[in-house]
Order: sequence, then C-alpha cells, then structure tokens
Amino acid sequence: MADERWKDWPDVPPLDELPAAPRRIILHWTAGTYQAGNLEREHYHYLIDGDGKPVEGVPVALNMRDVSQGGRYAAHTRALNSYSVGVAFCGMFGATRTDFGQYPLTEEQVRRGCIFVGYLCHLWDLPVNEETVFTHAEAERLYGILQPGKWDIDVLPWAPTMTPREVGDWLRSQIRRAATLGRET
Repeated sequence: MADERWKDWPDVPPLDELPAAPRRIILHWTAGTYQAGNLEREHYHYLIDGDGKPVEGVPVALNMRDVSQGGRYAAHTRALNSYSVGVAFCGMFGATRTDFGQYPLTEEQVRRGCIFVGYLCHLWDLPVNEETVFTHAEAERLYGILQPGKWDIDVLPWAPTMTPREVGDWLRSQIRRAATLGRET
C-alpha cells in the first residue's frame, strides 16, 4: 500500500487472487475486549481493534468456496460462511441490551472500520446494499437462517435509540460512502 495513511492495514487480496468473488460481507462484534485475540482471529477474516485499526484473521480465500465440504475456514455466521467475509469490531465483552459493558464499540472505531469495509467493497467490486453488506443480527431476517442469540450489531452504544434496521442502514451508508470514495474518506 503506497499511501502512508494505510500502511498499518493488512494486505487484502485482489479479486483476481481469490478462488471466487466474495458475495457478502457480514459485520459482527467479538464480544471480547478491544484487542483481537487468537480465538477471535480464528473466526473472522478481519477485526477492527479498539483504535479502529484492521487486523487480519483467517485468510479470505478459505471462505471463497462451498465450506460445507469441510476444511479450514472462518466460521462466523451460521449457514452463511460460504463466499462470505466476516469483519468483526473488537469489543462488547459482557454487554447486554441495557449495559454495553467495559468495552463498548466506539463511534471512532466503527467509523474507521466502515472505511476499511468500504475499501473491501471497492476493491472487490461488491455493491453495498442490504443483501451484500449486513450485520449478523440482520442475517436471520434477510436470509431466513436462524441465528440464535446473535444481536451483533443491532445497537450502537453512542446511539442506543436507533432501531436494528436503522443501525444496519447507518453502517451501510458509511460503508457506501467509503466505497464510493475509495480510500479517500
């Protein structure tokens, strides 16, 4: 990455180096601290730490296939891991719907993470809409696949009055803006 502003970003494989194109990006939180631990890195492709820095987990290429055939891959969303990229914001350890715990997602962290996800969409020519970029919490409504107990990300700690749908729409608006502008946000 030539631009100094992005020197700390992990290398992202271009589309022509992947076995297939990503069909969707699913957004999560880790339910951990602000740091990406080994367990989190085993379940997501990219993690956004508390400072908003992207950290690499499982290589994206491992999910660009039908993962029901077995082998190593990032298992981040029940029955939606094939051709999917999992991006998780580090935080929300011990959170409940009324108490966001000691590691609530921060607005700056999420905004920076949205810039990174926008870059992924730009690089992989993935349109930003409800079918292609959504939260784990939206997966059940959008795809009809049960995701028991998964409410990431249907609340933003700094805007707790937003509905889950408004949260998803807000995230997509930030990502869409970043994808449209490339890395220049």
